[in-house]
Amino acid sequence: MSFKDGIPLLKTLDDEEDGSDDDFSVELASASRHKWGRKHLLFGLGLGLVVFVVVALIVAVAVPVALLQGGGGGSKAGGGSTDASETSSISPSVTVSSFSISPTPSPSSTSISPTPSPSSTSISPTPSPSPNDLNSYKPTSDDRQYDFLVLSNSLRVVLISDPKSNVSAASMEVAAGSFSDPPDAEGLAHFCEHMLFLGTEKYPNEHEYSNYLTAHGGGDNAFTSTQETNYYFTVDSKYLEESLDLFAQFFISPLFKNSSVADEVHAVNAEHEKNLQSDPWKLWQLLKHVSNPQHPFHQFSTGTLSTLNNSNLLDLLKTYYSSSYSANTMQLVVYGKDPLPTLTSWVDTSFSSVPNRHISPQTFAATPFPQEYSQKMVFYYPVADTNSLSLYWQTAPLDPYYRNDVVEFLSRYLGYEGEGSILQYLKSESLAVSLSAGLEVSADSFSLFLVGIELTEKGLGRVPDIVKTVFQFISLLSSRSEYSDEVTVG
Repeated sequence: MSFKDGIPLLKTLDDEEDGSDDDFSVELASASRHKWGRKHLLFGLGLGLVVFVVVALIVAVAVPVALLQGGGGGSKAGGGSTDASETSSISPSVTVSSFSISPTPSPSSTSISPTPSPSSTSISPTPSPSPNDLNSYKPTSDDRQYDFLVLSNSLRVVLISDPKSNVSAASMEVAAGSFSDPPDAEGLAHFCEHMLFLGTEKYPNEHEYSNYLTAHGGGDNAFTSTQETNYYFTVDSKYLEESLDLFAQFFISPLFKNSSVADEVHAVNAEHEKNLQSDPWKLWQLLKHVSNPQHPFHQFSTGTLSTLNNSNLLDLLKTYYSSSYSANTMQLVVYGKDPLPTLTSWVDTSFSSVPNRHISPQTFAATPFPQEYSQKMVFYYPVADTNSLSLYWQTAPLDPYYRNDVVEFLSRYLGYEGEGSILQYLKSESLAVSLSAGLEVSADSFSLFLVGIELTEKGLGRVPDIVKTVFQFISLLSSRSEYSDEVTVG
């Protein structure tokens, strides 16, 4: 089992933001030594707004936060001191004024120019195919059969019949996650995910579900995200019917035994402690840490012995489950080798008893990085001996545009590694060794897009120039008519 969020920073860092939009000068904030003996340095970074124009989509964005990790045996970013009691600043060789960057070649003999783009598409999200006609939209090479149905309890189901497969699978998506954690029980959604595996009224043995799958060539897992929790399994196709019935009981009659609570809280805590020496988890929680404290994104969500140390934990768990798990807010996918009518019968028999509590998924209109929580730069020491720069943009929600390939466009052009790319230029200057770009978070009110760059030692000392290079490339894309449109979203 896993959790999409990271590990907690154990000490709050005070932000002493410069507040200027005219340069990259930063003031070293007060820092405190972390539990694992590393120092985390928080910087304010004055970055203006930039218009990000992609595939007929204009999204006004700021850099909510830039996270820089410096390894290399105590390397110092920009030549500054690692002593948290001292004050330092970084002065780049190039000044950026409110990011009014003209789309000209970068300050180097190497020109940054994008590769040709596909034709511009409409700003309106492309409608999804009718779920009742899935087979007419599949590729001609796909000989699997599909069906969509809604059970009497409003549970939505997609069925996939693949006679050639000897392995079957199922996945249930629940429209509730860590954003729904109460402040006095951070990690409750993740804890609920764990507890569902520990017996149901029909199958009371704690490990009956997992043992059955393992004994029949399969396995199971689950993960808790911000606004969703997903459960899934695989099994030898001959045993799919029984596996579905075991699985369905998670959502019908879990036991939530008091005798299981203490052990499972320790299991959640062990998962947290495993992440303490993981740089990706540290980075993720650091991003959450500098977000708006009033937004649920800010909360620590894995769960620990401390955050789940609540005398009413079992009551909180039952309340959360009954208020968040409902057939009308779930979606089930079943993949098997049996014909569609057989799969339909099995699903109807096992899942029609999932209660429909007629609830509405919780929504969150606010965003975690309003203006006052944007434009920051954070320096921290990683566990691994590596240097990297992570740039995050908060945008309008991008999920509605998944059929327009907006994220694919962003990832392709910012993460491209060939001639004329950001990475090709940075490599030519010996500033970076790799670059990746992609969607980091997607929620109902915002998305977070990440550009991650692995830096050389030289690049660690020229972070402001690298940031400017990224924004020059964005500005260049924005200025080209084949990439842009006049419509603003979000």
